[in-house]
Parts: sequence; structure tokens; C-alpha cells
Amino acid sequence: MSKERVWMERNAGTAEEPQWEKYFPKTVADAIYASDADGETRKIMDLVREEIQKVVGTAPEAFDTLQEIAAYIEEHEEVAAALQQAITDKADKVHTHADATQSAAGFMSAEDKTKLDGIASGANKYVHPTGAGNNHIPAGGASGQVLTYKASGEAQWANPQKTEYGEATTDAAGLMSAEDKEKLDGIAEGANKYTHPTTSGNKHIPIGGASGKILGWKADGEAQWVDDKNTTYSPATSETNGLMSAADKEKLDGIAEGANKYTHPSSHAASMITQDAAHRFVSDAEKQTWADKYTKNEVDNKLSALETKIDWKEAVETFADIATTYPEPEEGWTVSVNDTDTVYRYNGTDWVGISANTVPLATSSVDGKMSKADKAKLDGIATGANKYVHPSTSGNKHIPTGGGTGKILGWKADGEAQWVDDKNTTYNKATSSSDGLMAKEDKTKLDTLPTITFGAEYPDNAPANSIHFLAE
Repeated sequence: MSKERVWMERNAGTAEEPQWEKYFPKTVADAIYASDADGETRKIMDLVREEIQKVVGTAPEAFDTLQEIAAYIEEHEEVAAALQQAITDKADKVHTHADATQSAAGFMSAEDKTKLDGIASGANKYVHPTGAGNNHIPAGGASGQVLTYKASGEAQWANPQKTEYGEATTDAAGLMSAEDKEKLDGIAEGANKYTHPTTSGNKHIPIGGASGKILGWKADGEAQWVDDKNTTYSPATSETNGLMSAADKEKLDGIAEGANKYTHPSSHAASMITQDAAHRFVSDAEKQTWADKYTKNEVDNKLSALETKIDWKEAVETFADIATTYPEPEEGWTVSVNDTDTVYRYNGTDWVGISANTVPLATSSVDGKMSKADKAKLDGIATGANKYVHPSTSGNKHIPTGGGTGKILGWKADGEAQWVDDKNTTYNKATSSSDGLMAKEDKTKLDTLPTITFGAEYPDNAPANSIHFLAE
């Protein structure tokens, strides 16, 4: 995209039968601009001089033209002979090389290339270590079994102690029911039981209204739909003043401030292209960066291949003994407590029970059983409730208090309105220094301007004499 060229073409036919032709104005060579490989706009004459200088380089003044070089060779036949001999000694265009072996250099064979492609980058001749801390999860086991301590650095599959819990109620802790889970999932984080105030300054826009209605003052903090007293105008034409039509507005928005009947240069820099969310330039460096990134599937596959970090330590008698036996634990250390037959794992901060019979009460940072207090709190929250705080940003503010008969809401600041006097609006003709209605003379002038479009394809139904910038 950074080297894209844009041509200006004119429709010499009609909208029904367009005939597009390249449209170049006459100009002197030194006034023509072009973009180089880096997208910089330069005079063509400057670019030509630079290319010639690349050929000449640092050659001495006596040999900086082909004519001077040819004359030197003619006067020094030994130079031409040496050049001819160098060409004769050059290897044939078609020749062969032997494949590389373990004892001699050469070309890589197809078999070696296939073998090399099958080896990951940075691969080594890896031998997995053995011993405590390096053993894998043992084979075997069955559904419902967990890993328990067997010996230093070893674990074995065993049946966990089973614990049954009833559903949590407002009076007793227990497991969360499916209904409570569904209800909780429908509640936003930090939700409260919000009731919107109805006082002045908090009321919403009233229902009702109709096309052409506006909001007028009704009472303190209230508004009502009333007829708009503004005068209406027909669209302006080349003969009659009036409002600017949507088509004229769209056409006028496409014309730059102070535009004239512009004569377009023969070339453009890529920087004149307007980018948007769906059309962006991409540099070679950005494309290389994207090519080096993993896809979502690649990341998922790598994560699924990881093993949970578990490092078994000698068992202790009580939970309190863990802190004295292992005062400086590391993440992944796992210890079995004999008096409760419970397994704990250090997560980097705390010792957390991981066996089936260890389900603590849930906290704001750890999953667990629902307490009766949490159950009572949950039952007091309506289904679908959220932690509603009415926003105060632009676009969310309420109708202001005050106002009076005949008042309407007018702009005060970004997202704010204030009660102002309603007044009929009349418009004078627009000038270069003040807004207003489009004059018929301006309408006639606007209609004479050619339609200008941009794109990689010709537009449909383009009017005669319209201009199109075609990207190639």
C-alpha cells in the first residue's frame, strides 16, 4: 500500500454510458512531484538527478560518462583483454555440485532438508532427568481418585475421603444450588437493590411525543412534548433560497475549505490517502511482527500441553506442623496432613487444601462453600439486579430543575442543557463570515462544481465531467 499510485480520470461520456479517460494537466518537468520508495514527495527532476548520481558514484571526472570509459578501453587493449578473460573463466550457467557429507562440504540434499525441517528451532538431544522433583504423574488411577504421597518425589492414586454437603440456606452454609448459581450469574459485580429517585432533577424524558415535537417546560424538574415553533424551509435551488439539502450537504462536505476548480498534479504521495478502521497502511515491519505471533489455536495447544506444578514433600501430623516443617515453601510444594488425611499445596502465598474433603467457605478471593450469611444476602437481592450507579457523563444527565412556561431546553455544556426562552428562528443568507441559508447564487455555483470520488473501482452512475481518483 505504501507504493500505491493514484490516477485522476474524467468521465468524458454520460452517467448512462461513462467513458473514463486519464486526465493530466500540462506542466513543466521541474514542477512535477512524485513519491519515492519511502513515501516521501520529491520533485521528479531531483529524483532523476539522484538516480544518475547512483550510476556515476565516486568515479573520477575523467571517467564519469560511458563515452569516456569506451575511449579508455579502446586506447588500452590490455584492459579489454583482461575483462574478456574474466568472462571466459566464469563458471558455466548450468553446472552441478555434490551433496554435502559428514566429511566434505557441498549442497544440502533433499533428504537432509526434510530431516532439518522436522527439527524444531533450538532443539537439543534432551534426556529427561530422574529422581525426586522430576517424576511424572503416575499411570493408572480411576475416576474420582486423587494423588497422595507415596515417597519423596513420588505420588500414587488413592480414593479421597468423601464429604457430602447439603444446599446452602439462609440459616446454614452448604453447597450452592443450580438455581442460586443462575441467579448469582445474572447479578453484576457489586450490585445493590437500586431504586431510581423521582425528585426534580432526576426525572427521565417523558414518553409519547411525535415527529416534529420538542421538549418544553411543564413544572419544576419536568418537561412535556410541545409543537416546534421553528419555521420550515424547502431545500435551496439555483433559483430560490432555502435550507441546504442532504445531497448538497454531502457534496459540500466533500469539498475542501476554499476549494477552486483544481488542476490535479500527475502523481501523489501515499500519505494523501485517508485511512479508516477498515483501510490501513501496513509496513513490512508490522507484517513481520504479526507473522511472528502465535495464533489463538497455537497458544491454546501450548497451554493444554502444560502440566500442573506439584512437588510432593514429606507428610506431617497436623496442619500447624506445615509452617514449622516447611518455613520457606515454594510454589507447588504439596504436603499430606495425617490427622485429617488432607492434602495441601502452596500457591505462592498460602497453603490451600486440594483434596476432595477440603472445601473452605468461599471468600472474595477463593472459591468455596456458600456461607449462610452469603445465602441470606443473596436471597435479599432481586433476580437480575445490578450495582447500578446512574452515570453522570455526557449523554446521561437528567432534565434540569426550574424552567417556566414558554421555556425550552437549550445547550449549556457538553451533555448538559438549561432552560432558555423559546424563540422563532429566521435565517439570512449565508456569507463567508456567518452561517445562514444557502443563496440561489451559491446553489448555482455549487451545482457547476464537478463531482469528485475516490476508490479502486469506477463509481456507478457518475455524471458527465465528474472526476474520479483511481487507485492502482
